[in-house]
Amino acid sequence: MVCVDALAFAANRGNAVRELGRIMAPGARLVLTQALRQGAEPLWEEKARAAGLIVEHVDERPAEPAMCARLYRLWIDHAEELRRELGDDQADNMLREANKTPPTLPGRRAVLLTLRRPVAEPSARGSVDTMAEPGRRSDDGPASSERTPE
Repeated sequence: MVCVDALAFAANRGNAVRELGRIMAPGARLVLTQALRQGAEPLWEEKARAAGLIVEHVDERPAEPAMCARLYRLWIDHAEELRRELGDDQADNMLREANKTPPTLPGRRAVLLTLRRPVAEPSARGSVDTMAEPGRRSDDGPASSERTPE
């Protein structure tokens, strides 16, 4: 699962990470971007742990704030093209972001996180989420002789 620049907009980031962890299959990975203000302490270890996830990798992205500043400058410089291509509503949203965000970029720490949901312990035989073995029914009776037509 991939979450790019979206977590910052969640009303409660911890709940959002827990929900992402809840819907992930055992062994699945979540790759997400995270930005921290200068001097802020990262909380991803505790958020991951609370969601039942493991921090597998943290990739520091020191060039990302400067790249974003260039992107915002391009949006502003090409505002009329954005309006023609995307319409006024989308262009206005992008330009509002482009005018508001650049002052917050210097000193920002950008990272790419890879979180993993651990593989669950095998369920006890006969539990609800256990598939029947090939040739057996889930109630341990003999397998049906019916076959699906090819």
